[in-house]
Amino acid sequence: MKLEPGMIIYSKTWGLISKNQITRVTEKQAIIKINDRSEIRFDREVGDGSYFHARGSSGYDRTSYSIETPEIKAGYEHQSAVSAFKKINTEKLTQDQLSRILLIAEETSP
Repeated sequence: MKLEPGMIIYSKTWGLISKNQITRVTEKQAIIKINDRSEIRFDREVGDGSYFHARGSSGYDRTSYSIETPEIKAGYEHQSAVSAFKKINTEKLTQDQLSRILLIAEETSP
């Protein structure tokens, strides 16, 4: 598969999933611009449905990349929701809101 500008790429390091977008391509490379000073480069041609690594990464680099799939997108969205949930200021919740959260929690408890 050939990487193209606008494609969504997910990176996974030690179980943490991040989302990026291919910002530009050359004949042989696809590039994600991280900020004004850094970018990540990949071979433009990657295997279908497989993980791949950034160009120049060593065997010690634990980051793998993948083109967006429904499974990876769902994992990213779940991770984002859990992260947002952890940031809830429970002091500001009403008793009704806490009760509804507890009902949902009880549904998922063993």
